[in-house]
Amino acid sequence: MTYTQLSSEEIIAKKGSEVAVDIECYKNYFLVNVKYIECGSTVWFEGMNVNKKKLKWILENNVVITFNGHHYDMIMLMFFLSREVCSERMLYDLSQEIIGENTPTWKVLRDNNIPTWDFKFNHIDLKELSFGEGSLKLYAGRLHSPFMQDLPYPFYEELDNSQKYEVFKYCWNDLDNTIILRKFLEPDIKLRIEMGRNYSADLRSKSDAQIAEVIFARELKWKHGIIAERPTIAPDYMFKYTVPDDVKFETKQLQDVLEVIRAAEFRLSEAGVVQMPDSIKSLNIKIADTIYTMGMGGLHSTENWMHYPEDTDYLIFDRDVASYYPRIILNQGLYPKHLTKHFLTIYNSVVERRLAAKESGDKLTANSLKIVINGSFGKFGSVYSILFSPDLLIQTTISGQLYLLMLIERLHLAGMTIISGNTDGIVIRIKKELKDECDRIIGRWEKDTRFVTEETPYCQYWARDVNNYVAVKPDGSVKTKGCFGKSGISKNPSGEIIFRAVSEYISRGRDINDTVNSNSDPRAFLFVRTVKGGCGSPEKVTAGKALRFYKAKGEFGHLSYATNGNKVPLTDGCIPHMELTTELPSDIDYAYYIREAKKILNTWLRKPEQYKLDFWT
Repeated sequence: MTYTQLSSEEIIAKKGSEVAVDIECYKNYFLVNVKYIECGSTVWFEGMNVNKKKLKWILENNVVITFNGHHYDMIMLMFFLSREVCSERMLYDLSQEIIGENTPTWKVLRDNNIPTWDFKFNHIDLKELSFGEGSLKLYAGRLHSPFMQDLPYPFYEELDNSQKYEVFKYCWNDLDNTIILRKFLEPDIKLRIEMGRNYSADLRSKSDAQIAEVIFARELKWKHGIIAERPTIAPDYMFKYTVPDDVKFETKQLQDVLEVIRAAEFRLSEAGVVQMPDSIKSLNIKIADTIYTMGMGGLHSTENWMHYPEDTDYLIFDRDVASYYPRIILNQGLYPKHLTKHFLTIYNSVVERRLAAKESGDKLTANSLKIVINGSFGKFGSVYSILFSPDLLIQTTISGQLYLLMLIERLHLAGMTIISGNTDGIVIRIKKELKDECDRIIGRWEKDTRFVTEETPYCQYWARDVNNYVAVKPDGSVKTKGCFGKSGISKNPSGEIIFRAVSEYISRGRDINDTVNSNSDPRAFLFVRTVKGGCGSPEKVTAGKALRFYKAKGEFGHLSYATNGNKVPLTDGCIPHMELTTELPSDIDYAYYIREAKKILNTWLRKPEQYKLDFWT
């Protein structure tokens, strides 16, 4: 591949463009690559003898797109551009301070006298928008990037000219993957731009939780004159859950559970994280044939490998509580004590505005306010946030679990079967003649608790567990969750064709062999996983820390961790596939994918040939 530099005139003509920027830093090599997203044109700066004025102009006169730029690339660039005299070694030492020593950004800026005020960057960092703590390589794999590559040489090596060229090419690939991620995140960025206009803030590089924090801080200041600050709560802080007056149980079993919860003491860890008491964690609440557990993430049933095929005598449906946690907060009048009841005023306004926007079809506003609502709850448990309120977090989550148990108990006492429960809803299976009575019980519960539920009917329900299932609706459409859902930026591809074949069999009766053998898209057969330290050996790393592969015919053994030689799970018979092909590899082991799909079905159907499922080991 050939690379062509834009001329100065062309650079000036493209002022205001979006440019992806990435740097590479070795002891004897410093590289800045710039790629114009719309047209693909390139500019690069190698070494110390470059036109710094040109580089600074590009960075200040375009929209700069990075991955983790706030905490690395832009710091390095500001250091480089602000020094009259700079060397590769100085940049390398700074790079190691940031990455190797994991030094906080503010400390790096202060200790190295980096003059941030001298730079006027229009910068979007994609990392906070990318759903978790994954690397750019991992997101590239999840989004089926054409090429996945790890750094070709260890960062501590001194490079010869041929090695520098390999790093040069690698950096362009990183930029290509940054651009793929940027295009995927387009709706999220557009939403943040619109929200930013409304709140006079740059929200483009912020997560949902960070956005919520910014907006609450501004609303408290603008409307109530409150300067929100992070509360100081001692690590040994202890508190108890307050049982709401409308939480009532009929059976002694659940009354006893309530007393356990009432007596439990919640404490903070040294890191400021709320600890769930052992007395609650150990609760196994059995109602009929289902066991429920309580935890920080909500109430969960513990069923596994259950299936309910279509039956004309029965109805299957789920009932989810609309805006469950927000409604608990408003119903109980909960608020972070250091922010006063003014927090509740703002929170109620946001919830009501979202409901109005949703009803009127204003999706942009509804989605924007949903970010604020959900994001604020996420910050209740963050010791670094102005919204930090561990007692509010517990009051909300425990209440949600108790209210759901109330509904489950009432339905059970009426002879109705709850087949699954998860955080804010339940799945019910009853005879058709009981539907009116079921609706009456749920309606009474809604009145008692001031919640509203929404119903989704199914005609079939197949679940590996509470978080992984296939549910077929009466119109033939399918709801999938977990491993049966499509891969995306928040989920690794894991032989998607296996689960698609199972879903197709359940919903349409399509033969598994046919689904697998007729698929010509190589992406459906791929696995992506993180491999800490890479694959291979300490002497030679043959595959990077983000690995993409498929199952092939023949005897290929398995891949090993470079650090300790242990087997990388799922890699028996695998072939790395770091460069995505448009056509299926000729050695794909169709039989493996068919076999794994049939294992899943056989386990559901309790057939004699129950296999150990390789896929989840």
